[in-house]
Amino acid sequence: MIEQRHKALKDWMKENNVDGILCQSRPNVFYLSGFDTDPHERLVATLLFPTEDPLMVCPGMEVNQVRDIFTGGEIIGYNDTEDPWEKIQLACQNRNLDLKTLAIESGISWERVKRLQSIFPEIHLIEVDDILLSQRVIKGEGELTHIKEAAKLADYGVEIGMKALKEGVTEMEVLAAIEYELKQQGIREMAFTNPWSYSVKKLGTSWKTWK
Repeated sequence: MIEQRHKALKDWMKENNVDGILCQSRPNVFYLSGFDTDPHERLVATLLFPTEDPLMVCPGMEVNQVRDIFTGGEIIGYNDTEDPWEKIQLACQNRNLDLKTLAIESGISWERVKRLQSIFPEIHLIEVDDILLSQRVIKGEGELTHIKEAAKLADYGVEIGMKALKEGVTEMEVLAAIEYELKQQGIREMAFTNPWSYSVKKLGTSWKTWK
């Protein structure tokens, strides 16, 4: 599945004279590598090239975890005293890559844009959002299976919430009841925005459902 996603993006780069794609948001890094983590302020990024093997950058403490999942390219780890952008620059130099046009997510911070421009002074940056979104709407069999299971868990969460409703119970108490019961089903993370909207993660797979 990951290889198919990479191939589609490589074909797009070749057709549009794009030299590379850099993704650094959590959902897109997961989509392109299979590795899910909340990096906080640290950089975790996946880089794709038209003909070269992909490249992944992550904190050194996560390299072993990434290696178990991301097997089709180079993994570059860094510690808190090292600059990951310089490591990206060196990796591209070692591959003799001349990056003139780089596709990035529109949500990337201005600070990271400046770091990219500092290591590649002649770089032309374009948005990759449209091609990623158009590719992500096409679901494979595995993704469809996860979506169906997520839908069942969403319905189960609503049932729990309805049963927890009674006079005097606060919203937070209802959410706590839902979270407790879902964790009993193996869900390891939830992010509530309202009582009936939540995202769940199970067995390393990200799902999002709405009710």
